[in-house]
Amino acid sequence: MRPEKSIVAITGAARGIGRATAERLARKGAMVAVGDIDGELAERVASTIGPMAVGIQVDVRDRQSILTFFEEAEKRIGLLTGFVNNAGIMPLGPFVSMDDVSTKATIDVNLIGVIYGMQIALEKFIERRQGKIVNVASMGGRVALPGAAVYTGTKFAVIGLTEAVRSELRGSGVNVSLILPTLVDTELGSGVPKGKGFMSIKPEDVARRICDVLELQKDLDVYIPSWMKAVDIGSRLTPSRFMRSIRKILDDDRVLTDLDINKRSSYDERLRKL
Repeated sequence: MRPEKSIVAITGAARGIGRATAERLARKGAMVAVGDIDGELAERVASTIGPMAVGIQVDVRDRQSILTFFEEAEKRIGLLTGFVNNAGIMPLGPFVSMDDVSTKATIDVNLIGVIYGMQIALEKFIERRQGKIVNVASMGGRVALPGAAVYTGTKFAVIGLTEAVRSELRGSGVNVSLILPTLVDTELGSGVPKGKGFMSIKPEDVARRICDVLELQKDLDVYIPSWMKAVDIGSRLTPSRFMRSIRKILDDDRVLTDLDINKRSSYDERLRKL
């Protein structure tokens, strides 16, 4: 799928990974629909990207809102060839104290929104016998992170969902890929201490890999950085008692012990307004 022929819709695209992806796609010649729950911000971001982009409000918790997003995007920039399921939230803290509002919002945005988006995109793509869906998951969906239990649960679910749907799509001409980054330097990851030995990942690093995937007619699992694939495989092959020791050395409970709530305050305040 050549970039200059691509027409891609992205959720959660006014900030972070989504915005970086929209900007990169537009630079490569693609048309882009910048979708975000903050419609005004989506329009401003699209205007800074230029004539290759349009900004459209979308709430991924609402099936009708996603349907309207797709219809508006196709009316304004043409029939979609790709869809990036990127919107996500990450409330943090001990599982036992997670309130019902935060729990429901995390499940609705991170999982239900992905389900709705995939279903609506697939209705279009299967009929056309072509199209590419990219689900932005997380290494938290492979290696669980204490202090982010509900978030981790949704990402595990997105990975399982994607793998099951792939099997249903064999021979359809439609591909579904997974993006599995470690902690990314975005507002979502603000205040979260990095584990020992982990490098900083920039939104642009993830955007580059998403754009690469959109050009290929394959079902791919993309680990960012790529050596995390070995970590994933190793964690599943290592006896649990040894894995617990390794995780302790890597400070896997750092979200519970070292989270910087001051750096995270603006993000948490925005989540409360959802």
